[in-house]
Amino acid sequence: MSYYNGPKVVTDGLVLCVDANNTKSYPSTGTSAFNLAASNTFTFNANLSWQSGAPSYFLSDGTDDSLMTTHSSNLNIPYYFTLEGWIWWSQHKLYSNLLVKGSGGSGNTFNYSFFFYDTSIVCGAGDGSTFYSTGLAVSSGYINTGMWHHLVGTFNGTTFKIYVDGVERSSTTYSPFTLYQNNYDLSIIQNSYSLNGRVSTARVYNICFTPSQVLQNFNATKGRFGQIGRAHV
Repeated sequence: MSYYNGPKVVTDGLVLCVDANNTKSYPSTGTSAFNLAASNTFTFNANLSWQSGAPSYFLSDGTDDSLMTTHSSNLNIPYYFTLEGWIWWSQHKLYSNLLVKGSGGSGNTFNYSFFFYDTSIVCGAGDGSTFYSTGLAVSSGYINTGMWHHLVGTFNGTTFKIYVDGVERSSTTYSPFTLYQNNYDLSIIQNSYSLNGRVSTARVYNICFTPSQVLQNFNATKGRFGQIGRAHV
């Protein structure tokens, strides 16, 4: 595992790390990316591409591009999770999925998911019959396009929280429920609801981050992204 300048990224509970800037995760050529935390291989589909730079990133045109790996039990999360990504949203879409362990659609059988809804972002999960989610309310739900954002979604068994650029923006609490364990692929970018934009780093943890851990990862990696676009408040 490679670390970045400044504070180290959190590695406790890490089950997935795909990083467009790390040659062990993507060797600058080919159509496969690799999980730095385990042995999973992610496949480029349709027109997905990799762009080098500061930072490097995977580029999706928002039509049917995807970056996915087939089901593996190490990617199912039983109780708590943290989803994290450095994302550049090129254009608002009604729906686009990110870091989804599921097939798309209603979300009842999702193990976990980020998805963009119109001009906002949602973090959610399913219990097999119901989809639980929290909407991100930032100035009527609006998040800037055309700039980098650090997105984190957490779940501690009852409460979902969403952080944007190191700041908590929304939380919702439900009665306790168990995350649905499924046999679906894990997509960093999902073809049926393809992101229009860029993904530089994607991580999944089987722990629920504290606010200080969110800031630790934000501070450890923000230097590579230049001017970071804060969501409108």
